[in-house]
Amino acid sequence: MAILKNGSFNDKICLLLPPHGIVLAIEGSIMRKIRKPGRIAIALVTIATAFVPVTAFGQSSPEARSSANPSYHLKQLSVATAGIPLEEFKTKTEAIRSCLDANKLAKELDADVKTDRFVPSWDLSDDLRDALRDVPTGHATEVFSNDPSVMRVLVICHRL
Repeated sequence: MAILKNGSFNDKICLLLPPHGIVLAIEGSIMRKIRKPGRIAIALVTIATAFVPVTAFGQSSPEARSSANPSYHLKQLSVATAGIPLEEFKTKTEAIRSCLDANKLAKELDADVKTDRFVPSWDLSDDLRDALRDVPTGHATEVFSNDPSVMRVLVICHRL
């Protein structure tokens, strides 16, 4: 807390930095003397935020930003096993490095494409969640299927 004395009036400017935010309180006759008190409050808050550690705003270092339970933007490519051999499909999907690559491959193979935006990891099966955890963004999973007549891969377009 700072107490400012100026001539005939005393004013209090309180700047509190609790763990989850900033509280600024200005009391006294200074508020009556300022024609636009909102401007000074904005200026004081701006100055105060320069001294607040980044972690007070809920941010952390880039290394610690990924969530233990991420959400995904996924693209699934499905092809008939009669249309392409497993090894060829596997080789082509291993070369995917982005969703654009996945779209190009889907056109080339005439694959069925399904896009799911914002898929929370807790909505996925344990096996699929574990498989996606190790796949880099832009890459495809291993070939999988519950139906022997169809081969599928998932491409992680974006991880939140």
